[in-house]
Amino acid sequence: MLNRMYGFKISLFNLAMFLLSFIYGLKLIYAVRINSEFMKILNYAEWPLYLCMIAVIFFEHKYKRKELILIALMGMVLLFIYYWSGFAALFKGFLIIVAAKRKSYHGILSSIGIAFAMVLALSMLLYLVGVSDGGVYRRGYSSFGLIAANMWGTLAFVTCMCWLLCRKRTTRQVFLVPWAVALVIHFLVNNRSAEVLLILYPFIYLLINKIVKKNTTVLTVIVGVLPVVCLLFSVGIALLYPVNSLVQKLDAIASNRIFLNYHNISVYGIKFFSHGVTFASGKTFFNSVTGRYTNYNTVDNSYICLILQMGIIAAITYTAGYFLACKRAIGDKNVAVITGLVLISFMGVFESSILEIYINLPMLYTLAKIGTAESCNPIENRSSELCQKRKADMAI
Repeated sequence: MLNRMYGFKISLFNLAMFLLSFIYGLKLIYAVRINSEFMKILNYAEWPLYLCMIAVIFFEHKYKRKELILIALMGMVLLFIYYWSGFAALFKGFLIIVAAKRKSYHGILSSIGIAFAMVLALSMLLYLVGVSDGGVYRRGYSSFGLIAANMWGTLAFVTCMCWLLCRKRTTRQVFLVPWAVALVIHFLVNNRSAEVLLILYPFIYLLINKIVKKNTTVLTVIVGVLPVVCLLFSVGIALLYPVNSLVQKLDAIASNRIFLNYHNISVYGIKFFSHGVTFASGKTFFNSVTGRYTNYNTVDNSYICLILQMGIIAAITYTAGYFLACKRAIGDKNVAVITGLVLISFMGVFESSILEIYINLPMLYTLAKIGTAESCNPIENRSSELCQKRKADMAI
């Protein structure tokens, strides 16, 4: 380990985590995305860092032999999904989650938060000097140097969540900080999903804080099945689109998201293992409900992306991993992480990015180590016994 920086130790894992997060953010900058050679370099640069994660898993002696065999088998399944579907998000996320065992959750969040803050600053600078300008997107808002206005809001949302999820917070901070970030997002890029989730954050936080003290079993069931509910809701409401007038009205509010989900489900179908599914724009197709033709095709729903592009097995794997993170967070009575799990589940209905581990921060909680500064929150009314347990964990 090297010296401390920003409150956490700079280890091989933290360095790799920072660089991977920064590379992920760089790929979202418009000037970078349109440069095929630079994108190729960044794609190649990622894999040595994932090899570092594998080295951390196998050589830091955190797992027993049987556990390593299980990890290897699970990794092979996800590697096959990547090979067959062409999408590596679940495989990459699995490597990072497993490598994060006994790593400081605060340190992981700090690595990602600093990287994304730097990307936002860099994209804004490149935009102001005229190097990176993606133009005007939905509802007339600029992307400020990124590939889309919504992506700027997503990165700002995640950076805020990095701050909210680690260290203890006062009631005033839990309200004011997410609302302040929501206000910035509203006036700059008008990413409505990020705004609403940040506005709701304090209320969900306080509600979960009350429930977790009374009945953790009920909370585990409710929060644990949220991705399944959101997936079934997303598919169900898409299939209802051609025949239900209420769904058609909702589609107009949701910027045609429901129609595009329906269209892509109709074209590609749902399989156990999907192959070669992409949602590229350019090909003209007809909307029988509105009577209009369009050549714009995208899916702003992580659950539809998951089940269409990777398949049913990948969807089961994701929901199982989410449940493990949920079970641990509720067992620890970590209200901030439970709230984060709820928000990220809802976010997946409107955005396609939660499958990326750099966006889905609560999933990193599954095996990470939590220090007393991160877990003994006065709002959560932690017992001294639990705080003492966390102190003991930090000493290991």
